[in-house]
Amino acid sequence: MMRFLLVFLSFILLCSTADALPRLEVVTEEWRPYNYLDENGTLIGGATEKVKRVLDKAGVEYEMQVYPWVRALKIARQKPNTLIYSIFRTPERESWFHWGCPLLQPVKEYVFTLKSRKDIKIRTLEDAKQYITSTVRGSVGHDFLVNQGFEAGKNLDVAADASAIPRKLLAGRV
Repeated sequence: MMRFLLVFLSFILLCSTADALPRLEVVTEEWRPYNYLDENGTLIGGATEKVKRVLDKAGVEYEMQVYPWVRALKIARQKPNTLIYSIFRTPERESWFHWGCPLLQPVKEYVFTLKSRKDIKIRTLEDAKQYITSTVRGSVGHDFLVNQGFEAGKNLDVAADASAIPRKLLAGRV
């Protein structure tokens, strides 16, 4: 699947001056290397820089915030004048937003194991059900795994944000 930039840039095309544009709230999650907070708490990353360039060039006033994925999605769905990036475009989400241009090339999803866990052998999705797999709540990966029969508390660990998953992996919890 591909992550897409969700943009309410239709405002820009319809309005003749930047003064007429509403201030946008821009929300995202931490998803390295595309959008994440650096050591100073500044939102950076390849996708973030592209979004900033588009909005700055268009003369749109905005404020960017990083939230756990589920909260960012909820804000984007409920609050007017909100832009969300990076987000997978799915049939379920199609009617929720006005979709803009693709922000990134297709992004592959992976399953990682610790190198020290020689006992883990995963060749199929069914093989993975023997172990605990971690994913982000409300993400496309989460939805996919649930639809394939993974169960929270059994073989599925559901994290509020992606940054927790590597820590859980290194601790041997997933």
